[in-house]
Amino acid sequence: MDLQAAKSSWFKPRAFSIIWGKDGRYWHVPTDGRPAELLQASWLEVSTITSLKDSIEAGKKYAISFRLQMKQGAFGWNGCSVYLMGKIGQAGKYTAKKIKLSDQAEIDKEFETEKLEVTVATDATDMKLYFGLYEVWTGR
Repeated sequence: MDLQAAKSSWFKPRAFSIIWGKDGRYWHVPTDGRPAELLQASWLEVSTITSLKDSIEAGKKYAISFRLQMKQGAFGWNGCSVYLMGKIGQAGKYTAKKIKLSDQAEIDKEFETEKLEVTVATDATDMKLYFGLYEVWTGR
């Protein structure tokens, strides 16, 4: 996660707030830490907030990414984008990266999304990391 010191943190599925995550029609979220499985989507929002006060430093840059896999039979993602978004601190400003899943994914092969870079402000005191993966529907 840290671009400058090669430190990393991993978050298992239960660490995230998953919209419709408790509804078995939409998600399968194992209790043993295995990856969460999106069964069908009407709204994609997977996010978390975590305190990193002992892990990050003001003025440094960090990278965020997700590990994903498109299963055989996945449909509806051609031409659709998801957004990887993150910020440091509640008052921080989100940065975002547009990701086209259909451009990156081989069926049944795990891949890591492009990395999103977030910078900790030099005067930051709130060291909470806010990040997530979102589908933003525009109606176009």
